[in-house]
Amino acid sequence: MSVAGRTQPDRQLVRNANFVLLVGGQFISQIGDRLAMVAFPWLVYKTTGSAVSTGVVLALFTLPYVLFGAVAGGVLDRIDRRGVMVAADIARGGLVLAVPFVATHSLDAVFALAFLTACATVFFDPGLMALLPDIVPPRELLRANSVLAASVNITEIVGYSFAGFIVYYVTLRTAFTVDAATFGVSAVTLLAMTLRRESGPETGSKTIARTKLRPAFWADIREGFSYLRHHAGLRANTGLIVAVTAGVGAFYPLTFLLAVERFHGTRSFGFMEAAIAAGYVSG
Repeated sequence: MSVAGRTQPDRQLVRNANFVLLVGGQFISQIGDRLAMVAFPWLVYKTTGSAVSTGVVLALFTLPYVLFGAVAGGVLDRIDRRGVMVAADIARGGLVLAVPFVATHSLDAVFALAFLTACATVFFDPGLMALLPDIVPPRELLRANSVLAASVNITEIVGYSFAGFIVYYVTLRTAFTVDAATFGVSAVTLLAMTLRRESGPETGSKTIARTKLRPAFWADIREGFSYLRHHAGLRANTGLIVAVTAGVGAFYPLTFLLAVERFHGTRSFGFMEAAIAAGYVSG
């Protein structure tokens, strides 16, 4: 294929206003996610000085994926994806904005807000890739997926560096306010997009017929687990992902505590996480 042929999809993606809105909005929103992953543990550690409490708040960001990860995709498959994503953004913005206010009264409330923020994220994330067919032609989907994934990887580098700087040099209240604003940007860009079709259940007689044929929600979930049980390769891959995720989950609080106790606080933690992300990208 000629160079011109290879660059044509890139030019078409750049000219696709909806795709630019999606990538731009999520780039900013993902930076907000990194900010939350620095601000929440730092708030708890600064308040309690406890490594255990700091680990708990970080674990609360992972727990919703265990509890609701299997059902989130099924929910988004049945209702308006964009509506769910916008609602999740609004919810996350309100939750993180409330953190500095409730922190002065109850640490348990901070834990609850961290958990609820992660719950909203669980229902947001699956919709991100699912929206691509609604804004990008089929022939450009592969390239669009790559660009979106690359932008997320870049936010791992930029976002953690920015988050460490903000939390270290500015007040925590400002950090959570900036975080809330990034979710607002994401919601606005999602609403500004024009979808090729409605993101969710279709309407009309065809949809009615398909709905009658579609298994019940929990039947779909059971079918998915049954498929997993009967395919050795898929089971092995899933087990590997679970093991790696558990290892990374344990590594994250250890890195945070090392940075704040032995080096220069959140600034060092941000740079350490950015370096790890850079290694993932370059590898």
